[in-house]
Amino acid sequence: MRILQLELKRVLKARLTWILLTLALLLAALLAWLPVSHCYSNDTDETGNPVNLTGLASVAYEKERQADAAGSVTPERVRKAVETYQACVL
Repeated sequence: MRILQLELKRVLKARLTWILLTLALLLAALLAWLPVSHCYSNDTDETGNPVNLTGLASVAYEKERQADAAGSVTPERVRKAVETYQACVL
């Protein structure tokens, strides 16, 4: 265990390691921001006017819309989904 600690200490002393860690964190932040910034949703309000949502507001709206369908798959939910599908088709 002592050898591992010494090796980690030696690696973390290197300047290139800190540069690469900084670049990795910046890239992770960029890759987390990009999908949210390009998220787009359309909806209509109570009066029938179109509402365009972008960014975090769009993500929150989509989470709210999909809350009923989210969760684990249980036999009851499958049965209910099949019954709803068959009622629509027949």
